[in-house]
Amino acid sequence: MNVIIAGAGEVGEQTALVLTQEGHNTTLIDLDDEVLQGIQDGIDVRTLVGNAASAEVLISAGARQADLFVAATDLDEINLFSASIAKGLGTNQVIARVHHSAYFTGQGLDYADHLHIDHLVCPEYLASLEIPAQIRDPGVHAIEHFARGEIEMEHLVVTASAAAAGHALNELQLPSPARVGTVQRNGVAIVPQADTKILAGDRITLIAPTAQFDAVRQVFHPIARTRRKVVISGGSATSVWLGRALRSRRFSVRLFEPDRARAEEISEKLPHVTVLNADASEPTVFEEEEVATADALVAASPDDEHNILTAVYAHTRQIPQTFAVLHHPTYADMVLEMGVTAVISPRQLASREIHRLAATQPFHTLATLAGGEAHVYQTRVGPNCPKVYVPLAQLKLPDRCILVALQRGEEIHFPTPEDRLQPNDTVVAIVGKGQEHALRDLVA
Repeated sequence: MNVIIAGAGEVGEQTALVLTQEGHNTTLIDLDDEVLQGIQDGIDVRTLVGNAASAEVLISAGARQADLFVAATDLDEINLFSASIAKGLGTNQVIARVHHSAYFTGQGLDYADHLHIDHLVCPEYLASLEIPAQIRDPGVHAIEHFARGEIEMEHLVVTASAAAAGHALNELQLPSPARVGTVQRNGVAIVPQADTKILAGDRITLIAPTAQFDAVRQVFHPIARTRRKVVISGGSATSVWLGRALRSRRFSVRLFEPDRARAEEISEKLPHVTVLNADASEPTVFEEEEVATADALVAASPDDEHNILTAVYAHTRQIPQTFAVLHHPTYADMVLEMGVTAVISPRQLASREIHRLAATQPFHTLATLAGGEAHVYQTRVGPNCPKVYVPLAQLKLPDRCILVALQRGEEIHFPTPEDRLQPNDTVVAIVGKGQEHALRDLVA
C-alpha cells in the first residue's frame, strides 16, 4: 500500500512507524527538514519537505496513485484542506485528524462529506471514550471504542433475584439490539445461543446500546448501583468531551478549572456537570471540596506536568482510580510506577484509530474475552460476498457468532434482523474459539 502522511509530529511519526513495519511504502511530509531527518534515521520512510496543503507538493508525494493519505499536522484547517485535495487528486482513502469539536461533529455542516474525506479522527474524543470504559471495567472497552460510545459492554454477575435467572435467552424478550456475548459458569466459558439458560452466579458479557444499557442490565443484575463520583481536573477539550461522555445517572461529575472565563464557558456547555472555579490539585481546595471522596479523578488540563502531579497527589490521598492525560507520554511508565491507575494519551489513541481505519487486513482481532474462549473480531464484507443485500434474519449465522456492530461509512449501529450487509461494510462480531473460519465464510 502506498501511504502519504502529512505532519511529522507524534501521531504522524507513530503512524508511519506502524505502517512501514507492516511493509507499506510511506512518504512523510513536513515543513521542518530537521524533524524529518531525525525520523528518517529511525524509520524507513521517504520524506518530503513542503506544505501539505499544496497540490504540487502532494503530487510530488504521489497522491495521484496513493492508497491512503493521513493529514496529521497541528492545524485542523490544514488537515481538512490537504485531505480534500488528496482525495481530489485521486488518493483512494483519506483521513484527517481534527481537534475542534465543530469539525468532528459537523456543527452546521458535515465537513467530512462536504470535503470528500473518508474519516475524521479526534484525539480528545477518543480519550473521552477510553476513560469512562476504564472507570467501569478496564477490560471491556474494545467494542465501545469502535462504536464511538453508542454501544456499551460490561462484565457482570447474574444475581439470584434477576429476572433472567433460570430462563433461556430467547425467553427474556430483550430489546433486539441487546446481546449476551459470553457466559462463564464453573470455570467454563461459552458464546451462548438463543436457547442457552442463564443461571444465578453466571458471569456474563452484556452488550447493548448505551441509551438502553441500564434498563437491560436490570434484567441480569437488578441491584441498584450508587452513582460514581468523578472529579475532572482542568478544563481542556478532553475534559469537555469527557464531561459529555459521563452524562449518565451513573456518574456525578465535578470539574475544576482555575480560569474563571473558561470555567463559565464549560458550565454553559455542560449543564449537568458541577463546574468549580478552582484548582483541584491545591491542597486547601482538595480538602475543602472533599475531592478525596471521589471514586475516580481524571487530570486533564492542557499541561502534562500539572496532570502528573495532580494524578499522583490524588493517588496518595487514596482515590481508588486516578488517570493522567498526557499529550507527550514520555514519562508514562514512571507515572504508572507511582501508582496512577492509567495514563491516557490522546495522540497515541489517534494513531491507533488511524491504524484501525487504514487496516488492509480484512479480518483482525479487537479483544479477547472469557480467558480466550471468545474473541472480538473486526472484519470487512468482501466486494463479491454472495450474502449481501439479504436480511440478517434470513442468513444462517455461524454457531457461537454474535454480530454486535455494523459500520457503513461513518455510520455505526447495532445490526438488527432487518439489516442487510453491503460490500465494504465493517462488522464487529464476538466469535467462539475455533469458529473464526465461519465468520470469514459469512463475509467473504
